[in-house]
Amino acid sequence: MNKTRELIALSNSSQPQNILVIHPNDGADLGFLAISSKVKIFFQISLNDRKMSTFQMKPTYGILNLENNCKAGTVQLNSGFWKKIGKPVKIQLIFNNEKLFIINK
Repeated sequence: MNKTRELIALSNSSQPQNILVIHPNDGADLGFLAISSKVKIFFQISLNDRKMSTFQMKPTYGILNLENNCKAGTVQLNSGFWKKIGKPVKIQLIFNNEKLFIINK
């Protein structure tokens, strides 16, 4: 299981839906060497007001792009997708067996 440090989540309305962009150094932390990879994305969903959460059961299919123009320590997300995952300020990415988990920090 590979994971990144905490990344600052940047929302962008012009970013295509279900495409995450990170710096290649952060991608290396996950074990990615390819510029673009298809992934099954799992993200936390809130269960109640007590900050309890779980992961949605059905994956969202997406693409993880590694781009040098993305500042290291950040992740670029579509604004709609960012809202869907709870408008996090920081997230951590964990990659295991073709599954990309987004952990809100």
